[in-house]
Amino acid sequence: MKKITKLFLYTIFTVSVIGMTGCSSMAKVAVTKPAEINLKGINKVVMGNIWGNKGYEMQDAITDKLFASEKYDVVDRATFDRITRQQNFSLGRDIDEVQAQRVGNVLGTSVMVTGSSSSRFNYKRGKSRYVDRNGIRHVKNTVKAKMELNTRLRVIELETGRVLGVKKINKYTSRNTSAIDRWADVPNANNMAQTLINQTAIEFMKMIAPYVQYVFVRFEDAVTPDGERGIELAQVGQWSEAVPAFLHETKSSKVAASWYNLGLSYQYSFRFDEAKKAFRKCLSMELLSGCTQGLRNVDQMINDENRLIDQGAL
Repeated sequence: MKKITKLFLYTIFTVSVIGMTGCSSMAKVAVTKPAEINLKGINKVVMGNIWGNKGYEMQDAITDKLFASEKYDVVDRATFDRITRQQNFSLGRDIDEVQAQRVGNVLGTSVMVTGSSSSRFNYKRGKSRYVDRNGIRHVKNTVKAKMELNTRLRVIELETGRVLGVKKINKYTSRNTSAIDRWADVPNANNMAQTLINQTAIEFMKMIAPYVQYVFVRFEDAVTPDGERGIELAQVGQWSEAVPAFLHETKSSKVAASWYNLGLSYQYSFRFDEAKKAFRKCLSMELLSGCTQGLRNVDQMINDENRLIDQGAL
């Protein structure tokens, strides 16, 4: 088992984005989001059975992600099987409350991940004929392959047997191949499935651990050099330093856009009350949709911050 250092920062950084929407300036912002369920006080995760034709692969992928998160001690499936044999009990397909409590008595405060994961692969061949510029006839053969992975995962509190959360994750991918005057190769089904398994494991981790989500922030066009300077500072992640520049622009210009940009700088400096005031001032001058969305985003960030604190991540 791996001892994890419990440290999460509500991080925000920006990367400038050029040429995405005409002349508008944008920034890519990384925001730490709270886990979907609160596992505060729990630092051990047991990897239980995941049934289905991709169950073993999913167990391995989730185990790897749990170790990589550096948040939990992880009891992998092999270790857990050894413990249950030593305690002379076994688990069926669905762990019940009594079984969960027996495991909890042995392992202490912990949760178990269990569920199912199954894939379905199919492909279709096609062909078309054509004549090249030299008058030679050819046959173009194609293969269109599709892979579907359906996963259902549960997180169970072992001391009580209570189900803390259930998540269904359905992933799809497709790949095409072609060849001239010969059979086209069928895409590798195992590789396609593994891609979806990794995506599913990443999606599952959002359920039990804070994660980073990227958002794009669009600025309104600056009307003064101060506003341009503010955008430049924000685009390299210096949101607090951008505040005075945007604030100075609001004093020298009379446009709603200046207040919108100021609201963004307050928002990503975690000065939420001031951000709301700036967005409301913007709306009192002009009904910019960005200001309305800005108010919603601030409320969401406040809610996220409170949840991160409640989860012990801040």
